[in-house]
Amino acid sequence: MSRRTEMMNGNISSKKKEEDHEEASTGGMSKVASVAAAAGIGIVAGIGIAAWGVFKIFESVSSESEDSRKKMKAPGSNGQIMYRDDFESDTASYFRELRSNKSKK
Repeated sequence: MSRRTEMMNGNISSKKKEEDHEEASTGGMSKVASVAAAAGIGIVAGIGIAAWGVFKIFESVSSESEDSRKKMKAPGSNGQIMYRDDFESDTASYFRELRSNKSKK
């Protein structure tokens, strides 16, 4: 009698049925192997997240000096961008220079 026929007739022990069911549900992979695979995936994901964090830290440190200054559209210019602190430090000179440059054109 085949094993399948025995299972249908109930001749196989319940332990054997559980083993067969467990093997079918894991695709033949043992519990140890599936735990090891999950741990490996977790480790790889952890390393990836850590590397991303280190990258972000170095990226922010390297561009901190450039990005810390706020920019604005320069008044009276055709879409030119300038640093806000340069404009705010001496607005009168900015507009004086802007008018003198326009009169030269």
